[in-house]
Amino acid sequence: MPKPAWKTYQEEAAALFCSLGMDASTSEVLEGARGKHEIDVAVRTRRAGIGQLWVVECKYWKRRVGKDRVLVLAEVVADLGADRGLLLSESGFQAGLFV
Repeated sequence: MPKPAWKTYQEEAAALFCSLGMDASTSEVLEGARGKHEIDVAVRTRRAGIGQLWVVECKYWKRRVGKDRVLVLAEVVADLGADRGLLLSESGFQAGLFV
């Protein structure tokens, strides 16, 4: 049975970060201050000797990503104390999302 396209999208994103010398894993469950979060791609790297965690959400949707998904990602990043949150979208983002 072939792998779902969304899973391939996540794995390709992880491979990109790995090609840049970072560690990346898919579908990782991380414990935050307010609960557990399943992360599409968790990226770990070191900058100036300091460990960093990046949370990457991959949206392989037919429709554009809305503001609500961006706000959810921001909350997850804050809850985990992550250094960065990235949202990748195959179909783009709704108009007016970024000001």
